[in-house]
This record gives sequence, structure tokens and C-alpha cells, in this order.
Amino acid sequence: MIRAWLRKDRHHTSKTREPRSAPVRAVLAIPLGRHYCQHAAVQTAAIPRTGRADCMNNKRPAGLRRRFAAMLYDSLLVIALLFLATLPFTALRGGEAIEGSAAYELSLILTVYLFFLGFWSTRGRTLGMQSWGLQLEDANGRVPSPQQASIRFVVSLVSLAAFGLGFFWQLVDKDKMTWHDRASKTRVMHYPRPKKSTPRKPAKR
Repeated sequence: MIRAWLRKDRHHTSKTREPRSAPVRAVLAIPLGRHYCQHAAVQTAAIPRTGRADCMNNKRPAGLRRRFAAMLYDSLLVIALLFLATLPFTALRGGEAIEGSAAYELSLILTVYLFFLGFWSTRGRTLGMQSWGLQLEDANGRVPSPQQASIRFVVSLVSLAAFGLGFFWQLVDKDKMTWHDRASKTRVMHYPRPKKSTPRKPAKR
């Protein structure tokens, strides 16, 4: 008798449960990491119907200030990773300083390369880029391929080695692109977060 009552109650609650609205179902079905607007829409507590469309329509090339701010954020993460990569070598040397080790230098370069390759080719943004609303994409608006990410990493080092000239090239480029943007056929776009919808207050009569 108790089992029958439980089955009846469960059947009643499943019927009375309200289905999710179409906009919410559509947003929750979007895989995270494919696009900044989609990711920001899922994180927004109140999801407006036009939030994702406004975000897409308001996208623009990222400015130098946002690029450098994201680089500053990422540099802190890279420093922490390099510290972890150093620990095995210092342990093998008994805590002594590491000098003239080609394997050590190669491991540091590989650590930095894998950091950017992993984020760029899977999510299209690093954690620093995500904090500043930046998204790396190819000419079709998709996440870059590992080959494009690799080319971008190498040419970005050249841009830095040339006293940052590759970055400041964006100021004179007609499409607001840097050297590594051009070489890898990618671009960094700024996608503003969708605004939260505020419920309207009922008019006083």
C-alpha cells in the first residue's frame, strides 16, 4: 500500500513539474568553451531572451589595454606553472641552483607552449582572456585549430622580441590585428557580457 502511494505521488509530481522555457533550454544545451557569449549567458543568473544576441552584435576587436591586462593575468599563472616545473630539477640537484641545463630550459618553454596551446585550441581563451571578455577565434568565428594556435604562439614571441612592435601594429592595421593575428589567421574579439534582465515593477494605480 505504501509503495502504491509513493508511485502515485511521484507520478503526480512529474506531471505538475513546470517545463523549462525554450530560451533557457537552448542556452543550457550550448557546450561551454565554444563561444564567450554562450558561456557568459549560462553564468548569468537571469537569462534575457536578447542577451546572447546583444552580445554577438556588440562584439568588436579587442583593444591593446584589454590584451595587455589579460596578458598580465596569464603571466601570473604562467609563473606559477614554471615554479612547479622547476621543482623536479631542483629536487634532483639537492636544492642547488640550476645552471646550463638544456633539458630544464626546454621544459620551461614546453610548459608555456602547452599552457597557451591547450586553452587556445580547446576553449579559445585563457583564464586572463575570460576575465576581460576576450575570445580568440578564426576567420569563421570558431575556436582556432592546434596548428593556428602553434603559429600564433611562435609569432607572438617575435612580436614581443621586437620591443612589442608586433602588438602595437594593431594601432595602424586596418582590421586592428597584430602580427600574430595575421600570421595565424586568428583574431581576438571583445564580447561584452549580456546584461541581466530586471523585473519590471507593477504600475501603481
